[in-house]
Amino acid sequence: MRILWLYTYLESYCFDEWLHLDFAAYFNKIGVDLIMYGPNIHLKYPQYTPIPYNENTTMEELYKQLKFDVIILNTKSRMFTYYDPFNKIQRGCILPKDFNECKIPKIMIEEEEDSFHLM
Repeated sequence: MRILWLYTYLESYCFDEWLHLDFAAYFNKIGVDLIMYGPNIHLKYPQYTPIPYNENTTMEELYKQLKFDVIILNTKSRMFTYYDPFNKIQRGCILPKDFNECKIPKIMIEEEEDSFHLM
């Protein structure tokens, strides 16, 4: 099985890597072929990013090159360059423009919003 893991890596906002990229990297240790794609991931995990992020790349192009079986989106907040759930602001979606037309199964990993109130 091959997983395409979508994520925006922000070094200044990476205080819970164990929940995000370290968790994703574990898949390769259990025999799942993991590929990461998104802005700046190559800075932390170049071994999992065979294709550099390009906002003009389509899902169709990614699939032709990578042949993945499932897509995991690692939290809604990391699908945008700016995301403020408290004020309902989201800008700069990183997803390819044809993402909704892609028929590959998609899984969204999401954190509990209420957990942010504890911080």
